[in-house]
Amino acid sequence: MNLVLDTSAGIELALGRVKAKGIASLLSDAAWVIAPELYVTEAANTFWKLYHMSDIPLDQCEEALDSTISLIDDFFSSKDLYREAFGLACLVKHPVYDMLFCVLARRHNAQLISLDKKLCALAVKHGVKVTMP
Repeated sequence: MNLVLDTSAGIELALGRVKAKGIASLLSDAAWVIAPELYVTEAANTFWKLYHMSDIPLDQCEEALDSTISLIDDFFSSKDLYREAFGLACLVKHPVYDMLFCVLARRHNAQLISLDKKLCALAVKHGVKVTMP
């Protein structure tokens, strides 16, 4: 099974939060885990926020960020996905950055793992298989 890992799920796993075990189980069964390059930026920005807005020390944020990035086998360029993602975003009235994950999943017959319920609902509505931990 191929999986597209949304940043929210990757961060949940790296931080060992409530749904981490479910995500880890799904990933252990995956043949291939992929994400758009945007995943790296979103993850880095999230840990930057956590560092500045919580009590998580810098070294722990860096370690969790590295763990989040290491969950992905291959990253795909937004340049190769943006036109289709833009079209889908316009159709569903939802941000392009989320649609990059949907388009990638659809193109590679992969299941999307996300904690974002709205994104998951839109993905299913447009032919993307979704797994919520």
